[in-house]
Amino acid sequence: MYKSFSKVILISLLYSINSLGQEFNITNGWQLKGASEDITSMDGFNNKCIDTIWTYNNNSWKIHITNNENYNIPSSIGTMNSLNAGDGFWINANSNCSVDTDIIADTTTYNNDGTITFKGLTYETITSQYTGKVWLDRNLGAKKSCQSYSNFTTKEAYVESEQTCFGDYYQWGRAADGHEKAISEETTTKSSTLTPDHDNFIRFHSDWTSVDSSATSRSSNWDICPTGFRVPTYEELLSEFKTPDENIERYKHNEFKLANTGYRVTAIGTNETSSFRWIGEYGHYWTSSISEGGYFIKTISIGIFNKTPDGWITEKSLADYYSLYEEENVRGDGYVVRCIKD
Repeated sequence: MYKSFSKVILISLLYSINSLGQEFNITNGWQLKGASEDITSMDGFNNKCIDTIWTYNNNSWKIHITNNENYNIPSSIGTMNSLNAGDGFWINANSNCSVDTDIIADTTTYNNDGTITFKGLTYETITSQYTGKVWLDRNLGAKKSCQSYSNFTTKEAYVESEQTCFGDYYQWGRAADGHEKAISEETTTKSSTLTPDHDNFIRFHSDWTSVDSSATSRSSNWDICPTGFRVPTYEELLSEFKTPDENIERYKHNEFKLANTGYRVTAIGTNETSSFRWIGEYGHYWTSSISEGGYFIKTISIGIFNKTPDGWITEKSLADYYSLYEEENVRGDGYVVRCIKD
């Protein structure tokens, strides 16, 4: 039986702690919002459902125009380039959408200390002691690395503490257009292209698009990782956790600090109220590999499939209850990604 959180509870857990940006649910029309921290770039508001953003400080108005329209704005109104913590601002939107102020230009910076900055987040790297391959130190979009699951006494405590290490939930082969954020709105309309003109998570379809039925175009062109990194193949990811004799001792040591992220499902069961499943229990990781039949994508799932009688694990039993599963899944679900160096 699947376990699920309600979407409201999940969003509260995932984003009640957010040190690097803000997420806003935007509705059609005018609305007043507030900046809980400094927003140093307005780029995250661009190319969304928003027409204009207004703010009033020190007896003067400023505006940010998000859609490149040529409005007839009086010269007395200034240009808004940033917002300070505590600022209120008005948004005029033409429909509903979600905005993440972490979403900035897709630039990659290799820093002198060996870290990599990408989309406002700074990653470290891990060199595998088993394969010599280099990986990002956490899931794509995650704000920190995860602690060991055995440091917590309940699933809820784990999720509340580790929420910012989960990362983003991508539909397979889809660009980072905002749909991957846990707070993104949902639609049941299947995309007719590989580049939807919205940031909604597309529900109730095994594939989120009606084109590229073989998935070969997306497999070779899924460019969501920092420059010099990519989505791993199934063999690359699996080799980090399985030895040739099929044991999973490598995984149990978990130098990758994989997170029990759950996943975002494209279709929910009759008795379910959420599009998220298994949050805090296991993680589902995409690869770039297509199944032999061509319809499914090869994935790896890790987590607590075999639990102690009380539904939890202790440090003593951690190695006994963690499991790794090799699976094939539909492209419409939302799973996390760990990038590997080219």
